[in-house]
Amino acid sequence: MNDILNIKFNNPNQILGMGGPWIGDLSIQNKQISQNVIIDNIILDKNLRRVYFIVYKKASKWVKKNYFLVRYLDINTNKIFEFENQFNMIFIHEIDTAKKLVYYDAFHGENINLKKSVILKNPSQV
Repeated sequence: MNDILNIKFNNPNQILGMGGPWIGDLSIQNKQISQNVIIDNIILDKNLRRVYFIVYKKASKWVKKNYFLVRYLDINTNKIFEFENQFNMIFIHEIDTAKKLVYYDAFHGENINLKKSVILKNPSQV
């Protein structure tokens, strides 16, 4: 499915220093979908035909309240939805059901002690 969707990133940029994470502009089938997307954490749900991804949000250059949100592209409708849950750090391990997210409270999936799960709340169209 990844090859069929032709997932690509443009304008890569490192955020937060210390080697990552990296963000870029997500394109699917040569159409820009979203900006400021974490590059190495795309999850494809073949059953629901969704592409899940993480978006970096920066309140402003003066406010240091930066956070991450989970979005998905519904391939059937070509619409993007965003959950209201905010994360300080996140690396998606899997989407267990349509709304149960298993993730790491980090920017990688290497430390099992940082593994958590949460129910994603109130998706709204972006």
